[in-house]
Amino acid sequence: MKGKEAVIGSLLGVFIALIILNLYNPNSSITGNVVRPSSDVQVDLQVIASGDAFKVLGSGAKICTVIEMDANTTYYYELVKNNGAFTPEFKYCADPSNNAIIIKFNSYENFESFKSDPASFLANQRNTGYYLFPSKYVQSGGTISCDAEFQQMYCGAAYFEWSKEQMRSVQLGCCADYALPADVENEIETLKTGTVQKPATLINLTNLIITIALLAVFVILVIFLLTKKKQPKINTELKLYVDNSRGQGYTDDQIKESLVQSGWQGNDIDKALGKTL
Repeated sequence: MKGKEAVIGSLLGVFIALIILNLYNPNSSITGNVVRPSSDVQVDLQVIASGDAFKVLGSGAKICTVIEMDANTTYYYELVKNNGAFTPEFKYCADPSNNAIIIKFNSYENFESFKSDPASFLANQRNTGYYLFPSKYVQSGGTISCDAEFQQMYCGAAYFEWSKEQMRSVQLGCCADYALPADVENEIETLKTGTVQKPATLINLTNLIITIALLAVFVILVIFLLTKKKQPKINTELKLYVDNSRGQGYTDDQIKESLVQSGWQGNDIDKALGKTL
């Protein structure tokens, strides 16, 4: 009996240990009653990073995303644009010396609000739903140091999401004053409209060539029609009479005189005789 109780006790201990191990996950956090593993949040970030606004960020752009999941757990993800794509990496990245934009969401709920409408959230929830931490591009207090490098890497996304007036309202006046490169401007237009913008000079040159070719064909056709010699219409009966009379040895003058006396018109006779009118 004691052996049986020992086995049951051992199994119960193993069962309890499995429950504890299952609940304890260093990469998980509890928000309310829902466990959000860091891997799930990383997938969310990957989806966000594949959005159109991120496509017009410059090469080398770096964003450190900090999410405070609860009082005891904070996630850090670094996103760096390489070869046209972002890949979130689960790592500490909130060092002030980091050449990145460091954005901290005050809760996972704030992060979800950002996911649903990034432009509106960033414009309206600064210093409430999120903070910008000091870094290479952000001074203490949140003022952005907008140099030429910052403009090249980050202003494309600002133009994609906001008007110039909205940029100024979120302290991005330097982007509002920045002239986007033509290729970035065309890419933004393509992403927004779904149509590829062709260079205007190429379109005009193609149209000019087609117009000149059509005009040349038209001129050649007109010249051909105007210079084409109109073949005289010959009366078949009259032509047959002329041929028979010539075969009998009559001259053209004799043939013509006979035909005139028979009531034929001079023009018809000349056509049958083959004379130029």
